[in-house]
Amino acid sequence: MVGEATEQAFAPWPLTGRDTVVSRATTGLRGRVRTILMWGASGVGKSRTVESVGDALAAEGWTVLRASATAIMSHVPLGALLPLFPTGRAQLTDTSIDPGALLDRAIDALETRGPAPRLLVIDDLGLLDPLSATLVAQLVAVDALRLVATIRSGDPLPDPFVSTWSPDRSLRVELSPLDVDTIGDLLTAVLGGPVAHRTTSDLHRESGGNPLYLRELVVGALESGRLAEEAGVWHLTGAPVGSSALRDLILARVAQLDADERDVVDRLAVCGELRAAHLTAPGARAALARLENAGLVHIGDRLDVRLSHPQYVAVVASAVPRLRAADLLLEQSALLDGDGATAADALRAVTWRLAAGADADPEILASSARLARQAGDHRTVERLTAAALAAGGPRPDLLLLRGEALLRMGRVAESLDVLRSADALAPEGELATAIAATTAMAHVSVHEGLADALEVLRRADAGEHPDPSLDFMRALVELYSNNAAEADRIVSALAGGFGDSPAEQAIIAAARAQPLAALGAPTRRSPPPGPPSSSRGRPRVRRSRGTRSRTRSTPSRRCCCTRGASTRPAGRPPKPSSRRSTPTTRSCRAPSSSCWRGSPPTRGASRPAPGGVATR
Repeated sequence: MVGEATEQAFAPWPLTGRDTVVSRATTGLRGRVRTILMWGASGVGKSRTVESVGDALAAEGWTVLRASATAIMSHVPLGALLPLFPTGRAQLTDTSIDPGALLDRAIDALETRGPAPRLLVIDDLGLLDPLSATLVAQLVAVDALRLVATIRSGDPLPDPFVSTWSPDRSLRVELSPLDVDTIGDLLTAVLGGPVAHRTTSDLHRESGGNPLYLRELVVGALESGRLAEEAGVWHLTGAPVGSSALRDLILARVAQLDADERDVVDRLAVCGELRAAHLTAPGARAALARLENAGLVHIGDRLDVRLSHPQYVAVVASAVPRLRAADLLLEQSALLDGDGATAADALRAVTWRLAAGADADPEILASSARLARQAGDHRTVERLTAAALAAGGPRPDLLLLRGEALLRMGRVAESLDVLRSADALAPEGELATAIAATTAMAHVSVHEGLADALEVLRRADAGEHPDPSLDFMRALVELYSNNAAEADRIVSALAGGFGDSPAEQAIIAAARAQPLAALGAPTRRSPPPGPPSSSRGRPRVRRSRGTRSRTRSTPSRRCCCTRGASTRPAGRPPKPSSRRSTPTTRSCRAPSSSCWRGSPPTRGASRPAPGGVATR
């Protein structure tokens, strides 16, 4: 299957996501529009789109002529147009001094190629030599043909077309990068099977939605074995690496930059996003303006600067010598150290110093890893926790952070090894609960891992301080295992330890709804109070609002998401004080699915992606 996918990846890819653009262009050319220019970055699909426009009109009987301008032919008069004229270059150049005679000769030559309507498709209009550009503009102006052409972002429109541009007869189309859904459709078509959403998102991010870069990333990932099929679904097993062709393409463009521009590009490639004020080298400001005009950098509203495409970051950074990269990292981290440094600045500075090989305090690395986790940057969490563990030795909280990050990146086997190491350090309290919950979720994400997940949860529940959140999670795993009766039994047993507040009773009601539905039992709209019914052999304890059961001999066991009145949901103001304290909701320590806030899946439903486990 991999060999077949590799062959398909090397073959021409289907044009995807441009149907609307092609339809708009063909409709315009059938009407009053004479010139259509497709603008966009290199590799975004301009050439394929104009080819599709030409193919569509050729199928309707149009005479379609094609030309491609290149840098090497841009200094040759009429170099790009010679293949279009059967009269040959000698006859054209004989009259090239007289523009009128040249135009007449060109019109005569076009009539021999086919009847009207005629369409000329030109790739890279900006690379036409001046004489060719003038002649094409004249042919369009006298309605001898119509034109659809591509122009790369940052290239100027040739002067002959500026003077003949007409709002009602000319159309400019900006080709934007493909969105993640279109990328998913394209990958499925090329690989011949479904692609994991995380893999689609990663490839979309790394390619920037650019089809050319996406193709080279897929080819490189297939050749390196980092894109593989498992259980009928394609997954990335590591960071995607582009092919050598993509690297050569990027380095060839970067080689054309001057010294000041290359210094800015190197700094952005090594460090990532920088503030414009932190590019302090002489000439950096002017170089930045030129790079923005060329489309190589993007400057945000707050003057934050980054390279426009992720692959430029990877390729240029790999080409920067190691010692120079370390110097650049240390220089930029020094600029971030100041009184106005934010938490994000501190995280970036620590990351840069670590990448430069400088020593770092394990506690600073640990706190930075927590910041990265809050930002959802799992790769940075993985790097920082590795450095913190190497500098300060094993710690269960850091091992938990690392294990969760590995799980989020799809590296389940490594995650389980790290989480087992964390559990071997005998953690206690909430940390032990979080490690058990994350370990169970890692098992759930593996094929036939439900039994292992249940074993982890049972062992944790048998400890000195069992946590109700793990029982809820165990009930959910039992439901995944098509054991709805056991799931309902677990939740019913938990119900007796809950209070009468609406929040607590809602949790129990939601937790019982899906097991009962899977069993075919009727459910009620109102929350079921307390313990299971007498039909299951246990007496029902009737409670009135605000009254706790007097028959209970064990302490109340509440879910972690309703414990304590001192916390409240993010974004809500505190409630006025009252004589009766009502527990409020807070972020649960266990994955969201284990607290039954949403609707758990019914019998046979697919499992959700592993959830996060927050630690305090």
